[in-house]
Amino acid sequence: MRSAPDFRGVWPGASAELGSGELSEIIHRFHQGPARELWVRYNTPHLEIPVAFAITTGVLGRETIPAELLEHLAGALRFYEEARVDIVSSGNEMATAQVYQFKLVLVGVEPPIWRRIQVPETYSFWDLHVALQDSMGWLDYHLHVFRVARPGAGEVEQIGIPDDDPFEGDKPTLPGWEIPITRHFSRPGTAVQYEYDFGDGWEHELTLEAILPRQAGQKYPLCVDGARACPPEDCGGVHGYENLLTVIQDPSHEDYESTLEWLGGRFDPDRFDPKRVKFDDPARRYRLAFEDRRTRASRARRTTKPGRKRPRRSTR
Repeated sequence: MRSAPDFRGVWPGASAELGSGELSEIIHRFHQGPARELWVRYNTPHLEIPVAFAITTGVLGRETIPAELLEHLAGALRFYEEARVDIVSSGNEMATAQVYQFKLVLVGVEPPIWRRIQVPETYSFWDLHVALQDSMGWLDYHLHVFRVARPGAGEVEQIGIPDDDPFEGDKPTLPGWEIPITRHFSRPGTAVQYEYDFGDGWEHELTLEAILPRQAGQKYPLCVDGARACPPEDCGGVHGYENLLTVIQDPSHEDYESTLEWLGGRFDPDRFDPKRVKFDDPARRYRLAFEDRRTRASRARRTTKPGRKRPRRSTR
């Protein structure tokens, strides 16, 4: 029996025979949500196999893995490639990698603004949020929340970014990076609410349309269809957007020039091309949103002198 690789040179404090917690930490480091869920889904006594599976199927980008770890995983990668035929023919769960196809519709806008995307089944709600933002064209400047009905419980669960200082009586918001989408999207037809920017109040209806086999060689997430451009950020919600369209369609309007300048010179509400959608790495977005912010805040606290105001907290 082949022994597990020694990760001690890659991850300080790791034992030669990694436990699931240590492996989860390593996976979390490289791909914040999906790969960690992968460990839960594909639990196996060969602890390195889930990582090799993630790399082989594209859940973990090979280019994001340190060379030292790839060297340690060489045996596991060979094992997976050599055993793949046997795994598939035996019906092992590893062979059932799937993608979830969602349709996202912006509520209250006509003609409809919508997107159809496919994401790995291993995605967390944070990862799904990032894919929705990128496919729509939002800039992720503001807070978001998924509102998920719990069948039979008569309750709605909120998933997003927890409030560090909630008001008394507020419904708690669960951290999206800790909750896999498979927990709530179990079958096609399941729908949830997705709200972005609590000031403008952009409500979306998100529906799981299908659970499909993962296509060999295809990178995910993938935008497969959609219609019309995303409204500009901070334009005032549905009513503000309707007013904006009225203004830019009338060159004689008193606000025409200033609105066009605010839009950067042009805006075509009918334009959308799914092939032009670029998806960000959810782990990178997480670092930008939280880890980098904490680092900057810590640095600011260390350098703030008595009598000087501290930097204002972001309201994002």
